Amino acid sequence: MRLAQDQVLMSYVYIIQNLDLRFYIGYTTNLERRIKEHQTGLGRWTKDKGPWKLVYFEEFENDTDARKREIKLKKAKNKTYLTWLTTNGPGNSVG
Repeated sequence: MRLAQDQVLMSYVYIIQNLDLRFYIGYTTNLERRIKEHQTGLGRWTKDKGPWKLVYFEEFENDTDARKREIKLKKAKNKTYLTWLTTNGPGNSVG
């Protein structure tokens, strides 16, 4: 994707949750498109486990920082922390 010189392509780390209260953590440069992919069964891990709801996201100005954050969240694998983060944490909790 080519952007005008003054435009920045943002990167996002997001957390979605299904009806079984399972979390999925992902990274993308197009949050709206990626959530739609999960909802329509195009995500490899999330396929047939939905419906999914976006519950949290963080915005980054570069891929490196976003990927580092995604890895950190995935390594934590702590449902208690993810529940806290999606309801109270920094960033953009989605109500």
